[in-house]
Amino acid sequence: MIGSQIAQYRILSRLGAGGMGEVYCAEDTRLGRKVALKFVHPELLAEAEARERFVFEARAVAILNHPHITTLYEFDPKNGFMSLEYVAGENLEERLAQGALPIAEGVRIGLAVCRALGHAHGRSVVHRDIKPSNILIGDDGAIKVTDFGIARRHNGSGRTSTAAVMGTSSYMCPEQIRGQRTDGRGDLFSFGVVLYRALCGRLPWSAEGLAALYAVLHETPPKPTHWRSDLPPALSALVERLLGKDAENRFDSAEEVEKLLLEVEESLSRQPAGRAEPVESRMTEAPPEGVETVERAAETTAPPGDQRPHGSSTTFPTLCRDSTSSCARSISSSGSSAPTSGLSAPASQSPSSSPTAVPTSSGSSRISRPR
Repeated sequence: MIGSQIAQYRILSRLGAGGMGEVYCAEDTRLGRKVALKFVHPELLAEAEARERFVFEARAVAILNHPHITTLYEFDPKNGFMSLEYVAGENLEERLAQGALPIAEGVRIGLAVCRALGHAHGRSVVHRDIKPSNILIGDDGAIKVTDFGIARRHNGSGRTSTAAVMGTSSYMCPEQIRGQRTDGRGDLFSFGVVLYRALCGRLPWSAEGLAALYAVLHETPPKPTHWRSDLPPALSALVERLLGKDAENRFDSAEEVEKLLLEVEESLSRQPAGRAEPVESRMTEAPPEGVETVERAAETTAPPGDQRPHGSSTTFPTLCRDSTSSCARSISSSGSSAPTSGLSAPASQSPSSSPTAVPTSSGSSRISRPR
């Protein structure tokens, strides 16, 4: 592929790959600029659902015009690719490989992502796969949200069948795991997981892969201030509320979160300038006493050797059942929530019955359930 030419695009290098296809850096020989070309796997082009999802992604991105969302330049369904804005730099996943972010940088990136989500939600687009690898950081400091491959509309059907739920295990909201219809508050939950990891240097959950699904549904994570003693209490409480198990306990909109992040940013700017202590010296290792973890669940539910890096995608055939809903249920509309106020952390959830896991297979981010 590298060195070849498709239409006016000359392929320069491979940027990455996912469940749907691969992304390459290419030169637009007509306009003399670099672009990101996203290709669907050829075998998926033969599947009607995959083609529909690709078209839906292009249409979703086409109606979004925001400085913190990658711009769509061209869509070619016949050849199975779209041309997108190229961001020279790295993604947040790569940045976090170096450890937790300084608080001010975490808030800056959080504000950009929050504004991008507010713009998308205002146009009835729910991303459904917010995670560090889908947040780009340009060499010039620009922040861009990308990859709307499993997005759906508030007021219409998405491109995912009712027999499957797609996402990335550690970042999926509880209602997404249960197969319920999600709205913008589901993206806010995923955003909360991203903020937690960016500020604390670790995920809220003590398990990954299949066991992370159980953790998202039932585990109460340590407060961010446990891992990071210098976090402003208001910022820690904001993250806790974003991680509410019930969507009604989260914020109602990205704009509400943005307003509170701006207040945190302003309070940080008023602090006296001085030599910052290294982030590592303010991090603790042991979980707080009394915090429930799912290491035992990981031993019983995760297949042998199921250790994947943060943000990895897995296929999860499973039944995740609690007292109110089941993954075996078809997706149904979620009701609207009444506004809540304040930054108090969500109430802890009472555990329900454990999920029944069956063997998994690697590949796209999918939880398959009986139709």
